[in-house]
Amino acid sequence: MIMAFMMKAFFIEPFIIPTGSMAESLMGEHATYTCDNCGWVFDYGPTSSGRIGEAFRDDVEVLCPNCHQRRLIPQADIPVKAGDRILVHRWPFVFGGWLGPRRWDVIVFRSPEDPSTFIIKRLAALPGESIEILDGDLFIRKPGETELHIARKTAAAQEKLWFVVYDQGHPPLDESTPEQPWTWIEERNNATAPRAWSGLNTREFRVAADDGRDHAIRFAPYASRLYLQDVYGYNRGATEPAYHNGPLLVGDVRLTGELATKSPSGRQQWEVGRDGVRFRLSIEWSAARGSLTLQRSGPSQPEETLASVADSRLPVGEGTAIEFGHLDYRVYVRVGGRTVIETRDDQYAPDAQRLRETTRSEPIGLRIVAKSGSAIIRGLRIDRDVHYSYNPGRTQRAWAGNEFTLGPQEYFVLGDNSPSSNDGREWYRVGRHLEQAVDRGEFDVGAVPADHVVGLGFLVYFPGLQPVSGNPRWRLPDVGRIRLIR
Repeated sequence: MIMAFMMKAFFIEPFIIPTGSMAESLMGEHATYTCDNCGWVFDYGPTSSGRIGEAFRDDVEVLCPNCHQRRLIPQADIPVKAGDRILVHRWPFVFGGWLGPRRWDVIVFRSPEDPSTFIIKRLAALPGESIEILDGDLFIRKPGETELHIARKTAAAQEKLWFVVYDQGHPPLDESTPEQPWTWIEERNNATAPRAWSGLNTREFRVAADDGRDHAIRFAPYASRLYLQDVYGYNRGATEPAYHNGPLLVGDVRLTGELATKSPSGRQQWEVGRDGVRFRLSIEWSAARGSLTLQRSGPSQPEETLASVADSRLPVGEGTAIEFGHLDYRVYVRVGGRTVIETRDDQYAPDAQRLRETTRSEPIGLRIVAKSGSAIIRGLRIDRDVHYSYNPGRTQRAWAGNEFTLGPQEYFVLGDNSPSSNDGREWYRVGRHLEQAVDRGEFDVGAVPADHVVGLGFLVYFPGLQPVSGNPRWRLPDVGRIRLIR
């Protein structure tokens, strides 16, 4: 008995995730759907409001985040799963807090409005820092600094904050789809040129470029703007009230796939176009060696080489994993899971003032150009980064041009499900226990007091208890989704 009390008071305590504000990292009450058009499996919530205790009371329309087909699911056919059960470490904060918390940790804390309510969010800013959200990214000014700088996410957190845009491993089956997501670009003034690419509606893209021409494909689905926005399958699509004025165009994406070279030599270019600037990754291979070159060009900017790596082996006939992305104002290349190219701040960095004054009007552009040689691309996939949104009438602080400065004992938190997270951006009141501190100027509405932080989320031990068929009173954990919290 004493040991159990000590464990709960100082070390580990269980909690239940109440809402979908941290989806897809952590799930509140939800259901799971397998898309009958592309086979993508995704979770969706009862509403997009983020409120506690809102059950599936009506039929639900879902939007597949991969192929964007909508389906209406009768309420009677929805097997509801409970929220994830998690374990929370208390000891890093009990013993002086020298182990944490750190930016991008997932923390549990008592609500500043109602201290009897526990909330879980991702820690975004630390005591004394000033924060501003520009174009969906978090910018920080630490105490004593004069300039804002982008707060780049840790690798562990980032893996939870990639959201699928389109996975070629799950191509849509519906032939009535007006256009396949990846499409051929007709050569200007030469529409009869032979098409080097094939299999664009299958899981393998094949290309044979041996006529001296460039052969390009681009990601241009019928609803390309919707694909490249901060749409969440959990929220059931862009018509939900969580989006208010509609989903926002994202600025950070990655393109991944397995490149299997089939000719003794060849060359491809993978391209990301963003705000008029094009980043081009040239991949060259031969029997002896390979090379990767990253270049940048813009409307008033001649093409320049940012980095080049020789001896990157691309064995003929074997598959090599390639990842090419734009993330938090870094452009990077990974080969076989290892980073081989990454831009530096002195090469490419954000202009905070320009971001305050402009809004993205065009979606990210993605192309692959076959210059020569034969190859197969398998498992081609696009992901987008979390985009911390601004909702007029709902966002209270930290939007473009409105820095929010934390006190010496205050933290700032954000939810992974940005459009449907009631977090530090939106809080507008506190409980009676904090009203006097606010009146005295000792606490800022929108922050989390240090003494309200309970601990660090570290394990989902009962993921989404699901009903047993034929007996809804009995529930079993989805043991395949037991996982560490990142």
